[in-house]
Amino acid sequence: MNQSDEEQMPSVNPPPPGIVRFVDVQIYDVPAEDFAEGPFSVESTLKTEEERNTEPPVQDRNHGEPSQVTQETTEKGARARRRLHPFPLVLAVLCVPLAGAFCVVYVLPLLAPSATVTIIPTSMQIAMTRAVTVVATNANATQRQVPGRLLETIMLGQAKTVPATGTGHQQAQAAHGFITFYNALPAPQMIPAGELLTGADGVEVVTLQQAVIPAGTLASNGQVTVPAQALNVGPQGNIAAN
Repeated sequence: MNQSDEEQMPSVNPPPPGIVRFVDVQIYDVPAEDFAEGPFSVESTLKTEEERNTEPPVQDRNHGEPSQVTQETTEKGARARRRLHPFPLVLAVLCVPLAGAFCVVYVLPLLAPSATVTIIPTSMQIAMTRAVTVVATNANATQRQVPGRLLETIMLGQAKTVPATGTGHQQAQAAHGFITFYNALPAPQMIPAGELLTGADGVEVVTLQQAVIPAGTLASNGQVTVPAQALNVGPQGNIAAN
């Protein structure tokens, strides 16, 4: 664009209030060899200042005042904002986690498989016995000694002599016991009751029951035990313990 083209372009003034002007500009990218030599020109659809002056001015009927459509839209938006209340939205937001928690706690356990596991611990009784020694001084724990003191035994007794009401006497009796007989013979043996036997200490005893001694075998002797009593009563019929 050269200076002559700039002079031919009409001046662009701001449109009157209420009028919107649209400008359509088209630019083409053409190689330089396609242009012929000579001055270039720019076409414009803008009207010159003289043409604009000859046209009657367009006035906005609602210039300076809000249009009826704008007022109606504003009133509807205000009424819609007045009708909307945040409480239902908050209530809906709170109900969603509550419903999810209800499903997790009550519904999912019914759908999931369940199993009962019983754990029985193993019990074992352990007992240990240790002997310890109580010493008065210098207790050694490695030798299982514990410190302590010896308590003396205190015995309390009372004695009183009173006269007897009479005299009693009990007759001496013969000592009683048992005698065992052994038989090594292959045939049984019989000892009648009242058989008199004399011990190595000279004490005489008699059997109170008949004794039948079974036959002996090569492995063991036959034996039988019967009751007996001393022939003499009192201490003279006692047999000393071996």
